[in-house]
Amino acid sequence: MRLLSRATTLLMLVALLLVGSSPAWAQTPAGLQMGTISAANACVISADLSTSPSAVVQLSGTWVGTLTFSASVDGNVYTTTTVVRQSTSGLVSTSTTNDTFLIANPGYRFLRACATSWTSGTAFVAVRGGYGAPSPQTMNLIATGQSTNLIAGASGTAGTVQIFPTTASQGSLTITATDQTGDTVVNVNAAAMGQATVLTIPDPGATTASFVLTKGAQTLAGVKTFTSIPVFPTTGITLNATTITEAEIGVLDGVTPGTGAASKAVTLDASADITGGVRNITTTGTVAFGGATARVGAAATYDGIIIQPVVKGAGQFDLTITTSDLTAAHSVTFPNGDVAAADFTKLTSLTATAAELNVAANAASSSSTITLGAGGGTTQTATFQMKDADGNAIAAVHHIRVYMATDAAGATPSAAGCNGAATVSVGAEVKIHTAKLVWDLVTDANGSVVITFNNAGGGGAYTDRVVLVLPNGQVVVSAALNVATA
Repeated sequence: MRLLSRATTLLMLVALLLVGSSPAWAQTPAGLQMGTISAANACVISADLSTSPSAVVQLSGTWVGTLTFSASVDGNVYTTTTVVRQSTSGLVSTSTTNDTFLIANPGYRFLRACATSWTSGTAFVAVRGGYGAPSPQTMNLIATGQSTNLIAGASGTAGTVQIFPTTASQGSLTITATDQTGDTVVNVNAAAMGQATVLTIPDPGATTASFVLTKGAQTLAGVKTFTSIPVFPTTGITLNATTITEAEIGVLDGVTPGTGAASKAVTLDASADITGGVRNITTTGTVAFGGATARVGAAATYDGIIIQPVVKGAGQFDLTITTSDLTAAHSVTFPNGDVAAADFTKLTSLTATAAELNVAANAASSSSTITLGAGGGTTQTATFQMKDADGNAIAAVHHIRVYMATDAAGATPSAAGCNGAATVSVGAEVKIHTAKLVWDLVTDANGSVVITFNNAGGGGAYTDRVVLVLPNGQVVVSAALNVATA
């Protein structure tokens, strides 16, 4: 099909003689070449396009397959080329449907359409050289590298630049212009760069869309108002020399002012307070409370400790509470009552050492227990054990006074004793002031005294109480005796 008829060849030679040295676009274009394709690898090749500044290919017929366009300079080596599909003004190198296709000719001799795959039917292919270069007013310009400037369209006629990826049927990038407010030009310029740089236009529908340069410093000439929070790099945001990471920003996420939360920043509420959510605070420095009071403990859960300084008078002085070098944990328990300043003043007048105070505490009994033996019989025992202020038994001899009383407070001394004898079996009598009613006694070495009451033959059960007078003047009163007469 490349062979031309003798008549056609003669006409072309005459045309060449007539045009002489005229420019290519003024010469007679290549004539119409037609053919059919009905099998794979079949081709239809144009006539010589050396004098044609452009070419047009028309596909028709009923067929199923893929036709690929290619061009050759010498008629031997063909390279896949891009043509303009007239129905869409898009650039393509293959077609699976009928249409008309245009191509600018930078110097090709031949253009062909070949079946790179075929299923069925017959395609009719017509190829012809054009009379002029494709007009930017009627179609998108195909860049050939021969021009310094690339112009699409003209004033009053919209133009586009369409760029296709390497994979077929995977969309394209189209650059278009919209009406400006005046007859102005918008320039897209690249700054001087020292390396290859890629500018990526994101998919606005993607959740990770971003518009960034792959490397290099970036500046933003103005502030953008975002309708949603942008996604920043996982390495953090750098402000001058400070980098804030995602984890560091995360401590601010979900913070409730005035309330602490695990792994979150603590901020004051509208009243400059923190009212909950904070557990332990450990400090290596000084904690200063500038308010009127400092409270430890939640009022709704615990009894609290409130530290409240007095109003400043003449001068400013601090109270320092310091622990010694402790070797174990200790606690200080305050009594259920007020402690006045005078009580602390008394402590300053003490000159006794801790050891001396311990000796005094161990030597002086400040409490005692009175344990009654089994009642109901004619005899019953009352056992006294002297103890210190902590309730520990004192193993030492003590001088004590014992009397009988009829009431639980020991306020009413008894008028009569038991019917029989009242005998001291542990300890010893120092003086009997009133028989069976009032004694001065000494304990044994263990600080104990035992008195046995005998009421045999009495007129009724003996139910008075035994009262011990402590060295500090306080009394310890036993439960009521129950000594029968028989």
